[in-house]
Amino acid sequence: MKRSQLMPKLSEIFKKDAQVRVIKLEISDSKIDPELFKRVPLDLEELSLNSVRDLEDNVLCIRPFLTDPAYHDLKSLTLENQLIDDSDVSLMTHLQALKRLNLSYNQINDQGFSEITTMQWWKIEISARIKWGTLLQRILLKCLK
Repeated sequence: MKRSQLMPKLSEIFKKDAQVRVIKLEISDSKIDPELFKRVPLDLEELSLNSVRDLEDNVLCIRPFLTDPAYHDLKSLTLENQLIDDSDVSLMTHLQALKRLNLSYNQINDQGFSEITTMQWWKIEISARIKWGTLLQRILLKCLK
């Protein structure tokens, strides 16, 4: 299916009166209108965005939907290669239902990692392929003390 054919289909699914139940939404290597995320299906439990861009070919800004209460019940969130930084991570701390978080290939540093550890980390499976370097060494040393 061509992308031009896909966009109308997504907008139809995201209509408030749509009869389709969407539990899991995965979008990868695509351009998408950010306005669609303002009409999130109420049943959405899993959201996965990987290298998603807006219609102007900029990396999709995730801040608006992270602060939207419609997303607070997400159980799984994957934001791969979305230029997530430390300030974006702090917006995720209110996602109380979250059980799985994947932030691979982003720009998370010490502060962002600290924010992640304040989440209910014992209940969350966290995947991250980032440059840990001395950060991981410092955390291990703190744990061993």
